[in-house]
Amino acid sequence: MIIGEICHIEGVREKSGRYNPTMTQEQRKSFDNLILLCPTHHTTIDKNPIEYTTGYLTKMKTDHENKNKINPYNIPSDILKVINVSVNNDEYSLERIYNLLKIYKKLQGIETKKLWYDYFKYALKGLKLSSPLSEDEEDVLKLVFDDILSLESEDIMLDFLDVVPNDIRKGIEKIKSYLETISQQNFTNVNLPRFYKHLNKSDTDTLEYLINNAHNFDKEKFDLFLSNANIDLRRLAEMKTIFFDFERTLWIRLSEGEREKQEHPSLYENIKNLVNKFIGINL
Repeated sequence: MIIGEICHIEGVREKSGRYNPTMTQEQRKSFDNLILLCPTHHTTIDKNPIEYTTGYLTKMKTDHENKNKINPYNIPSDILKVINVSVNNDEYSLERIYNLLKIYKKLQGIETKKLWYDYFKYALKGLKLSSPLSEDEEDVLKLVFDDILSLESEDIMLDFLDVVPNDIRKGIEKIKSYLETISQQNFTNVNLPRFYKHLNKSDTDTLEYLINNAHNFDKEKFDLFLSNANIDLRRLAEMKTIFFDFERTLWIRLSEGEREKQEHPSLYENIKNLVNKFIGINL
């Protein structure tokens, strides 16, 4: 449940509350122009800009910050020690994951392998990694990844990626090439949105990918991908040159899709879905 929203003191758009035409886009997005509010009060201040002026909100933010600067919270050292121990010596440590993978290579029976598979997925969800890793841990992580690749199990691969922080797995080049291969070839794969998410593509990269590959997806898969992509269209709308380029590309692609309906029946519907989202955000 979301109980806090990051709000603009001076509005982002021309019709927004407290809009200041002299501000740059960078100034509007800066920390000085942001305030944290609950959803109810976010709506209240935006609908009552005369009562909730820029000066009023700035003072409210400053008063709150100053109040909390007086008594800064310090984490007790003994708590830090407990956290450190629990992270680095967890029941499902990296070493234990690696050991389980080595055990699998010696298993023969189908039922035994199935039991191992279920247990290993459970163990992966309990894996905790401290950052940065030591050199030894980095070496073990690479071995773990190689062994997981050899299992040829998408479920296990995705569970593994979900628990490994981005800054830790950036060094494993095989992950990127593996995910790129899946994202460019297996368009019917139900797990594709999850794999693509782990490529950490930008909003513009994701949009280009969806536009260029709209003909490869059936409508249901495309809708699923789009709903999971979490593209920040509001942020793109503020980058007007980029936004206008995409808008033009989408309309041209929609026109092409209409002509290619027989050859690529899903292309027109998928691009129309993207166009509708852009029109909605641009209004």
